[in-house]
Amino acid sequence: MTSDERQRLVERFIADYGDDLLRLCRLCLRDRQLAEDAFQETMLKAWRAAEDCRGEGEKTWLTRIAVNTCRDMMRRGWMRIFRLSTPIDEQRNLAAPEEEPPGETAQAVLALPGKYREVVTLHYFEGMDAGEISKLLRVPVNTVYSRLRRARLMLARRLGEEIDA
Repeated sequence: MTSDERQRLVERFIADYGDDLLRLCRLCLRDRQLAEDAFQETMLKAWRAAEDCRGEGEKTWLTRIAVNTCRDMMRRGWMRIFRLSTPIDEQRNLAAPEEEPPGETAQAVLALPGKYREVVTLHYFEGMDAGEISKLLRVPVNTVYSRLRRARLMLARRLGEEIDA
């Protein structure tokens, strides 16, 4: 694949999936600037590996790259220090100071631990089913169901709602 073909492919990826991928990165990282960096890194990785996209759907492939990029960013030493030293409310304020604050449900989702936030984001915000999430995260389907169930319970507790177990 030539450089021009790769460029056109990535431009199409951005046009078709850019908003969804950026939103996914924002939900995973809880910071607008970091999400933009992760999105750019995702597109760079997609450009480099454009020929590897053939075995699965484009959106699934790009989502896997984005999730892994966000995970890598969260593992970096400075990110752990930032997360531990900055309260979640301040992180949200840093993430999008010029935007309206997220609703109570969105705040509760942002406060979930990473593995639960990932499955909730992929299921409810990206519209993926458990099988797709399983393939994307490379975990068993039952793990996805367990994480979704636990996440729902955590969200219900945070929001003060009752949920059928």
